[in-house]
Amino acid sequence: MAKSKKKPVKKPVSHSGLTKKKLKARAAELLANHAISIVKRVKGKTKHDKGNVGFKQTPCEVFVFLVIANEQLRESYQEKFKNTRNFKKTIAFENVEQLVQYLAEYKFPKMSIFLAIIDHFFENVSEEEKQQGIAAMQKLQQQDPSMELIMLTGQHETTAVKVSTHFGLVTYIRKTDVDSFKLILNNMIVAVHEHDKVRKQYDTKQILKKISIAAGIALVLMVVIDYVTKGKLIGVLPYTLFQ
Repeated sequence: MAKSKKKPVKKPVSHSGLTKKKLKARAAELLANHAISIVKRVKGKTKHDKGNVGFKQTPCEVFVFLVIANEQLRESYQEKFKNTRNFKKTIAFENVEQLVQYLAEYKFPKMSIFLAIIDHFFENVSEEEKQQGIAAMQKLQQQDPSMELIMLTGQHETTAVKVSTHFGLVTYIRKTDVDSFKLILNNMIVAVHEHDKVRKQYDTKQILKKISIAAGIALVLMVVIDYVTKGKLIGVLPYTLFQ
């Protein structure tokens, strides 16, 4: 009996229209954001409890933050996540400001991935409230620029869209859809995979940087030794230099 093929994980539709040049710039930006985030994540005073683990896509701990003002909806999502395989642990907040303060207070592992599911509170509000919401999101991005943001909304026509906003790349998911929670999980798995790729690229870059520095120091030492011994010990410098 032939084995059924696993369905590939669908990535959110991208409306960014990125060219190769912009994609390269975006890759560099992701590495820079990762560097900023890991520095800030270890600054907190209190060590955080262990995050979600056991992923095939990454050895990192995954932290899931829920920012939902409505208490009933917030608790409903937490219950849903408790029944998932990988995202059982969630940390819930009423607003973005609480999340920003929380991230500043706690110390997280360098090898961690942050996912935030945020109810789209910019809908049906005054212009002043909308600007306050945007400012709060910008503070969140400054605190942790590599955090993956998934925004629950009722506005976008497409089911799952990743767009560039005031606060970086955000995936919008229409919460009125019957399978919206399944879409959230799908995008979270994709995000875990993509963030782990960035982590590996960053780690490789750091290793190559250390090797380059070590090789430079070794070369300088050999030149110094060669100069002191007049080329008798190593022979890096040309023999004619000591004639």
